[in-house]
Amino acid sequence: MKQLALGHRIGISEPFLGEVAKEHLGKEIKRQRYQQDVRVRDLAALLNMQKTRALRMEDGDCSIPLELYLRALQHLGVSRKEIGDLIGGSY
Repeated sequence: MKQLALGHRIGISEPFLGEVAKEHLGKEIKRQRYQQDVRVRDLAALLNMQKTRALRMEDGDCSIPLELYLRALQHLGVSRKEIGDLIGGSY
């Protein structure tokens, strides 16, 4: 199990999550952001990243660490169970 900074635990290592899982997480970030009327720059500021990186994350960019996807979803109010379902549903 890998322990991430926010207390999330995953049973598989990040390299095996692949593009599909990050793509699912990125789509959910975008969906939540639109639903809550959160601007990209506001989300980027919460995550202490540039706006362009936040946009790349919404596109499922594999070069962005999984922890940032999880932090973004947490800031948008997505529960751990929902995040687990998103990751599990990627396979």
